[in-house]
Amino acid sequence: MAITNLFSITYGTLTVGGASDSLLLSGPYVVDRSHPRLRLVFDVMIVATSHADLQSLSEQVEAGFSARDKSLTIDIAGDAWEYTFGDTILNTTATCAKSGNRDTDRGYGRAYTVTIEGDLPAADQDGLRELEVHTDFAPSRQKTVSMRGVYTALDGDTATTVYGASFDARAAAILTSIDDEATWELVHEESGRDRNDSTLQFQRQYLQILAEQSIGVIDDPAIRDHRVSFTDLSQHPGDSAQGVHRLRRVAATYDCAVDVEVGQDMQQVFDQKILPHLISLFVANLSPRVYGIEEMRVSLDRSQSRASVAVQFIYQKNGGDDLVEVTESVTTREARTIDYTPVHNGQELAFYVDSGWLNKERIYSRTAMVVGDQPPIERLSKGSASATDARASSLPAIGGGSGVDGVVNASGWNTISSTSQSTRQYIGDPDFGQIAVTILSETVTQRYSEAPR
Repeated sequence: MAITNLFSITYGTLTVGGASDSLLLSGPYVVDRSHPRLRLVFDVMIVATSHADLQSLSEQVEAGFSARDKSLTIDIAGDAWEYTFGDTILNTTATCAKSGNRDTDRGYGRAYTVTIEGDLPAADQDGLRELEVHTDFAPSRQKTVSMRGVYTALDGDTATTVYGASFDARAAAILTSIDDEATWELVHEESGRDRNDSTLQFQRQYLQILAEQSIGVIDDPAIRDHRVSFTDLSQHPGDSAQGVHRLRRVAATYDCAVDVEVGQDMQQVFDQKILPHLISLFVANLSPRVYGIEEMRVSLDRSQSRASVAVQFIYQKNGGDDLVEVTESVTTREARTIDYTPVHNGQELAFYVDSGWLNKERIYSRTAMVVGDQPPIERLSKGSASATDARASSLPAIGGGSGVDGVVNASGWNTISSTSQSTRQYIGDPDFGQIAVTILSETVTQRYSEAPR
């Protein structure tokens, strides 16, 4: 039966109260509104004229107030509060409960309690409903900033759209307020949204960048979450001469993620950014006199867009000289002759024994590694030693210089033979730097004699 009421509530296409024919609103209603949600509770009284009419009207109420994602209008004598789904109200749900009141549930009358709830857009904060910021300090005082919050749909745009358009600027302002001199990098981001994209929960993590990611660029758009380290692998095994600076080795590692949204190929990032940057850092920090790349291992994980490289540099430190490795030894060799003169006295082992000549020699051996070119050394021909031993300061003469350059001593030691072999080698990758060295192998033999008296 139609009873006109100045108060009506419309949810979706279903209206109760007002001028509806058989759905009447009775009793007070409850509105609970806060910044994130709206909750409306009211009672619906059905008065039918028959059991069939009661069933039909009850099914309309139960179906209409068991729906979700509908618009809501509350009207009192023409003054209406309108909540448009997807614009001024989000994620609406309605529940309908039969009250079981004996005073109303009799004859052709039935009473229901209806609850309608929904999220409200955060219009006063440009869609940002909640935000939490946490700053973590590492032992080095490097800062990590974590942010998490909730965005709502706003002005017809989805929550994802509002978040994408608004939060970058807000995050930048927050990071500036924490440390306006730091350079920040987004290293983690995740989000989740509801069924209608009306609310979106997000998390972000920013890391303070302390070292350049590529040459002269502290925040390279193609590189994320980079790690770079240098490890000194120098060895001093004790097989060289005093004061000689051996070639040293340094292992450098670089690991990073390559941003897939930038659109650069991983190989291109490695060739143009990572490897040149490693070499530049090595040269800037170690100041090598000469260097080469002895070993390189590259891993490009295209399934996760990560690049890793390990490079082993070999170099001569700044302040070292051309001689980088030398091993020397000296051997004494003695051989004498003894004259045996047999005696014919019937004894088979009877001999006169007289001393013969004594050959006394010493043999010098040396293997040296010299940076650059080192020709074989000539020692015996006149004028040759000073001309060919161009690196005498780095590679001193062996054998004390006795009897060289064509000089023969009447008494004492004389050089009787000299063998010198020069072998050229190149250490390192020819594409990224090599060290040219010479391996010099020498053997010098000297003999001792005394002038006759």
